[in-house]
Amino acid sequence: MGALRIERDDDVLRVTLARPETRNAFDADLIAELSETFVDVGKARAVLLAGDGPSFCAGADVEWMRASVALDFDANVADANALRGMLDAASGPVIAWSSDRVGVWSDRPWNNDGKQLPLVYHATIGVRATFSDFEALARWVESTATVSGANVGSIEWELTDDTRDALLTAVRTKAVQDAAAKALVYARAAELTAVTATAIADPGLLGSPDGSPQPFGSAPAAPRMFAAKAMSDSAALAFTPQELEVAAQVDARFLAS
Repeated sequence: MGALRIERDDDVLRVTLARPETRNAFDADLIAELSETFVDVGKARAVLLAGDGPSFCAGADVEWMRASVALDFDANVADANALRGMLDAASGPVIAWSSDRVGVWSDRPWNNDGKQLPLVYHATIGVRATFSDFEALARWVESTATVSGANVGSIEWELTDDTRDALLTAVRTKAVQDAAAKALVYARAAELTAVTATAIADPGLLGSPDGSPQPFGSAPAAPRMFAAKAMSDSAALAFTPQELEVAAQVDARFLAS
């Protein structure tokens, strides 16, 4: 591939942007080559992306951008989607990652004869990754556990945005339904037959019945709370995902008749 230099070093795949004359700027060919390269990295456990020359990447190639003026709308959208697809987090099991600063230090150990030895250099870095695939996470934990000097500090379980939104909708609906049912019980105790909701809001936003504001954040006297649990039932996991709970509270005002 003309715009890339690809090398394998044991479990490391090294991909180098090889357009130093343009400071490794992206154009259609480079995007296509990168996309093809990352479709299948084989048995690589790490991918190192670098740039040839003094710059890693200058962004989009100016000549490529200038040429896009002559393209129609659909062709420009196709170019944009090609670039987005190359970087699309949903295309792999890791949807986000971040790292700490590299820590470097040295020391001079002593041998058994009391002689101080030459400097020994050390380096450490912490990396945090978000996985969307439980099986991929399990495989990564298993393989990382065998790497000398590497360790998995902790695993935190979180819901995806779509799952969280769906559960919030469900528990908020149930909380309002329960508040209405409870209000109807009170109304029937007073020999009334129906209740009508006049206001529904998050806790603390309705104020007191006489119209005076209620301090924001104060808890209602008897909040109605429901929870929904989400767990993975994937049999491939060697560890049990933590139970995650989504809860909702509601303040409601009803008129009984």
